[in-house]
Amino acid sequence: MAKLANGRKPYRIWAFALIAVAAVALAVLAYQGRFGRNLELAMKTGTALLHLSPGLNRPVNVLLMGTEGVIYTGYHQSYPSFRGNTDTMMLVRFDPRRHRVVVMSIPRDTRVPIPGYYTFKVNEANHLAGPKLSVQTVSQFLGVPIWRYALVNILAVRQIVHDLGGVRVYVPEPMYYTDSASGVYVNFQQGWYHMTGLQAINYLRFRDGRLGDIGRVIRQQEFLKDLVGQLKSPSSWLHLAAVARSLRSNTRTDLTQGEIAKLAVFMASRPKIVRILLPGRFGSRRGVSYWLPDPQRLPGLMVRYFGARSPLVQTVARTASFNPSRIVLGVVSPMHSPGAGQQILPQLQKLGFTHLDLVAANRPAPAHTEVLTNGRPKLAKAVAALLGVQKTEVSPTGVFGVGATLVLGRDWSKVFAQAAN
Repeated sequence: MAKLANGRKPYRIWAFALIAVAAVALAVLAYQGRFGRNLELAMKTGTALLHLSPGLNRPVNVLLMGTEGVIYTGYHQSYPSFRGNTDTMMLVRFDPRRHRVVVMSIPRDTRVPIPGYYTFKVNEANHLAGPKLSVQTVSQFLGVPIWRYALVNILAVRQIVHDLGGVRVYVPEPMYYTDSASGVYVNFQQGWYHMTGLQAINYLRFRDGRLGDIGRVIRQQEFLKDLVGQLKSPSSWLHLAAVARSLRSNTRTDLTQGEIAKLAVFMASRPKIVRILLPGRFGSRRGVSYWLPDPQRLPGLMVRYFGARSPLVQTVARTASFNPSRIVLGVVSPMHSPGAGQQILPQLQKLGFTHLDLVAANRPAPAHTEVLTNGRPKLAKAVAALLGVQKTEVSPTGVFGVGATLVLGRDWSKVFAQAAN
């Protein structure tokens, strides 16, 4: 994306603030039907008046990072630091050609070569030499160019939730953890909470569950969904100016004003959102625990979603034809009907699924039964077609470690009428 001229007029500061508000809000507000279409038109008109080039005309990869760095200046007095480890990292591709936004979470413990240093956890790069080294590390490791970055201090999350008057979040399992030194106090039961800013960041920090940091990554994506739901309420729109101020004071980015405007206009066009977790497994090297990337699945995923062009990647990206006996199918029974998975088990086995992982849901059931896969849309559609399920989604929030997940919704008995009867 071309940069703006260096000259900055006074009105540009206000332009940046307005565009920052739009960048935060458009992803949500633009989905409100006619209002979204009007907002898209308003954004295009506004950027034209400010002499900013509207519209995104090619795919763009942006690295989003979150750090918990804080420098203390006195008792309960501090300001954000941006040189700590990046405990949250997402590679985002804004793709106008396919009209979608792909968000891939990169676990903090992912083992990667850090250029000029050593092979270690990806979150170390920012601590060593700042966000540009993080960009270089991720770009070289994944084999795709990254044009821009945004580094957000976790204090922004606390302040944004405060600005919105709290956020309603579903906690999927009991959580208990105390660290008085860092001020982390987690004490949640399973269920819905109206979280304060402090509760929200402690919830997002928690990584002591069964899946450790991977569980935290999945909760972060679910939290973003809950936050988006909060922003759909008209009462939240009044707080967007405060949200923009909180973001600006807690963010470092090399995105220009014009580039933010382009992204905002694109988000106003209501692109499809695709969520992915970098595929891999838990492991260790020389006594250090890591998230070890999957060398078989990752190249194909980068081709499919992020525009990788390596000949090696293209050869391994092809997948075999679908055979239900060759995948592990996770089956999530709804909370209101915990025996549903067991009831449809014979039907699944008759269809050829021999490797099944039946689990109970840890959150309220969706309205419709769906099939989830982590970055494998063709597999999701193949499984759904065989089962007679209409809805599929690319998401990392299914059963961990399986090929595909069947999430039984409130309509499960209708979908599997033969098993239910």
